[in-house]
Amino acid sequence: MIEIDPQTKQFVENSFKNLNNPVKMIFFKGQNCQYCDAIKEILTTVQGLAPEGKILYEEHSFEDENDLAKQLNVDKAPATVLKAGEKKVYFYGVMSGYEFGSLIEDIVDLSTDEVKLEDETIKFLEKIKDDVRMQVFVTPTCPYCPRAVRMAHKFAMINPKIRADMVEAIEFQELSNQYMVSGVPKTVLTVNGEDVDSLVGAAPEPYFLDFLKKNIKV
Repeated sequence: MIEIDPQTKQFVENSFKNLNNPVKMIFFKGQNCQYCDAIKEILTTVQGLAPEGKILYEEHSFEDENDLAKQLNVDKAPATVLKAGEKKVYFYGVMSGYEFGSLIEDIVDLSTDEVKLEDETIKFLEKIKDDVRMQVFVTPTCPYCPRAVRMAHKFAMINPKIRADMVEAIEFQELSNQYMVSGVPKTVLTVNGEDVDSLVGAAPEPYFLDFLKKNIKV
């Protein structure tokens, strides 16, 4: 188990007091994975801080259980899927540093089924019929990255046609190079399988909404 300071432990336990529906943390480890042990420790430690039965941990091999990975639309490892009912959000790589808070807040939103967004935002997201993917590239030391991750994840919780991934840029260097990630957070938007645009920075909700409106017709 990882060691977390008393203040962080209290933050997590307080956050988990109102958990309702169970949340699955489905972890896919990869071969020769540098950070898999750390990710497992983070996830099992978080599970241990929740009321019994509210957070369920599963561990799988990406290579050996590829059918399950495909079923959950996991296309690389290490990957963690947070799932409650039909709602899912994705973490690719370690969710340490500032991204630990994103993990905790996502669990709370999924469990309580309460996502705090403006009415205008929700109305637009609910109208989306295209297959949308947002990949948010981050590093654990970036204090602004969780804001972008959380915004993308919240959008995905509103409409299952939207998929949102946190991608740890250093672990997935080849992907970062593909999308020319030179600064984080960087959100890459893909619509119906085509990369259409990107957004650099932790944009506030109205700006993030305009980013989608510019690229998605509803």
